[in-house]
Amino acid sequence: MLHILFTCSISYCDMSNLDSFKHIHFIGAGGISMSALAKLMLLWGKKVTGSDIRYSDEVCELIQWGANIAIGHDAENIKNADIVVYTAAISENNTELLFAQKNAIPTIERKHLLSEISRVYDFVIAVAGTHGKTTVTGMLCSIFDNANLCFTAHLGGKIVDGIGNLIFKGYNYFITEACEYQRSLLTLKPDVAVILNVEQDHPDTYATIGELYATFDQFLKGIRKNGTAVIAAESEYYNIDRLPYNHISNITSAHIYKYGVEGNLDIEMRSIICDDKGCFGCRLKVDGSQDISIKLRIPGYHNLINAVAAYATCKVCGIDDSIIKTGLENFLGVERRFQHVGSFNNAEIFTDYAHHPTEIQNAIYTAMPIKINRLICVFQPHTYSRTSLLFEKFVDSFVNVHKLYIFKEYAAREHSSMGKTAFDLYTAIKAKQVAEIFYYDNLLSLAQSIKLELKPGDVLLILGAGDIHLLAKLINQN
Repeated sequence: MLHILFTCSISYCDMSNLDSFKHIHFIGAGGISMSALAKLMLLWGKKVTGSDIRYSDEVCELIQWGANIAIGHDAENIKNADIVVYTAAISENNTELLFAQKNAIPTIERKHLLSEISRVYDFVIAVAGTHGKTTVTGMLCSIFDNANLCFTAHLGGKIVDGIGNLIFKGYNYFITEACEYQRSLLTLKPDVAVILNVEQDHPDTYATIGELYATFDQFLKGIRKNGTAVIAAESEYYNIDRLPYNHISNITSAHIYKYGVEGNLDIEMRSIICDDKGCFGCRLKVDGSQDISIKLRIPGYHNLINAVAAYATCKVCGIDDSIIKTGLENFLGVERRFQHVGSFNNAEIFTDYAHHPTEIQNAIYTAMPIKINRLICVFQPHTYSRTSLLFEKFVDSFVNVHKLYIFKEYAAREHSSMGKTAFDLYTAIKAKQVAEIFYYDNLLSLAQSIKLELKPGDVLLILGAGDIHLLAKLINQN
């Protein structure tokens, strides 16, 4: 289904050098960011082809949109392409990429295409941080839609209710995630740069935490003239203390807009409440005087902080308080972010993209206010290097879990020599007796075991950024 939401007239715009490319080929078209960019190119009137190693919901969706997507990489797939787009995850020995290079077909990495696209728009909002980028970007979409503004949004996940990972409503605003992996965020020069939090998450990109901080410093330096940096104050959940405000003011001329809990901030959270579904609300003290209240429909304290980030961003953009409030309170969340996906034997099943200790703990804390018999977790580690870097934090992330299942790691772009495995993690957790724990490397066997385990009143929380979300479908099958 196409969710192309036009609420304003869209005139022809200059697409810079992209204008000369009529046929664009995407290697790895099924990636969540790549598929969003491919959709946008289709809407811009381009012929889109692509390839991926397997069918996925994203691949099938692109085919429905009119793209020609091949399964498997082959030089034949790109022979008539004007330009080839690839991601950092694509090997330099990829058949299609090598063919393009040998035959003088222009190539562009995904992050640079995103940058070129952003230049088309009058005003760019880039949402950065280790955690929460997709949710905050989704919240901004809800608010901008409620404000009836002309915008395009590019997300690294799918807003629920079929809205998906791309919204195209015009060229005034471009809202996008700014990912720190492979320093992709540095290709963007936003009018508003949002930094939600900063934690080490990509050891294959940053050898030290100092390199990561330096990259965020550089991102702030790239803010356009008269722009704004919207930045979280430090809190127990987010490691933002490396970016004190006097430091930021030394590296950028942008206005600094601060938000968080009480503490002489531009936006301060007051009177925090939580209902029996784990959904939070609060009053906001804005610019020292103004006072409004918000109450979310999605659970989790971390999402309340995300909502305040979205509020601050929209406040900078001049959107009316009542419009921001309605947009936040109507937002229903993002797929695989503590998403309820069914039930089995009167036990409720949730999936969450959590693949970092902070995200795991946030997901577990989100489940706590829910009336639970037992909290049962399944976790699939994502990449060997991340598991190794954050190993001890992973081991200590499951203290409030009654039963824990560790599933074989999702290697992604890596091989086992680059770090620790899921079995290594299982062994360490078992030795510390943090929770009753099991290890599986077969998804069908895991599903069968969990079906036998689940009892009425249990909550099953499926965690990980790989393919572990497929477990829910297997459990829900009769």
